[in-house]
Amino acid sequence: LCLIDNNIAAGAQPRKLGLVMASQDPVALDVVAAKIAQLDSRQISYLSLAEREGVGKRAYVLKGEPLEYFRALYPKLTFNMKLKGKIKKILVWVGLGRRLGLEW
Repeated sequence: LCLIDNNIAAGAQPRKLGLVMASQDPVALDVVAAKIAQLDSRQISYLSLAEREGVGKRAYVLKGEPLEYFRALYPKLTFNMKLKGKIKKILVWVGLGRRLGLEW
């Protein structure tokens, strides 16, 4: 059984979510967490690797509150956070990601 306790989501504007998620499938659990954080789970490389290795599946069944409820509570990305993400992608793309410790 895998658990995520996201009672408080940290970030630029910390918010109390009051969220506990549980699943027997760690991949599905992380896919749902990514959706709440408004991230594209297909862009998260370890989820693809975990699914290929048979750790779990991306499919999930929700119980309880709808995702939209928690998405509305989750802290939004600021301009600076988005900019840092784009800079990281560029650094990885030009081959500096490993040197700078941005990828493994």
